[in-house]
Amino acid sequence: MAKKTKTTGANIAVPQSREEAAEAVARIGVINREVARREADMNDRLAEIKAEVEQALAPQRAEAESLTEGLKIWAE
Repeated sequence: MAKKTKTTGANIAVPQSREEAAEAVARIGVINREVARREADMNDRLAEIKAEVEQALAPQRAEAESLTEGLKIWAE
């Protein structure tokens, strides 16, 4: 059976003191807040785009629905 070996992570910052650990936790908080803020902005922009496209497509959807209903009536 082959012997398992552990690999060490490259470029992983490991705190060397309580202060460095506290700084890492604070930095994680800053990063998470920035990610959340940017994701919220992205979702707002996507919602605006979706609303614009839905409004622009409404006439075509209505026409397709009307044509479909007409075909159903003709086929019966």
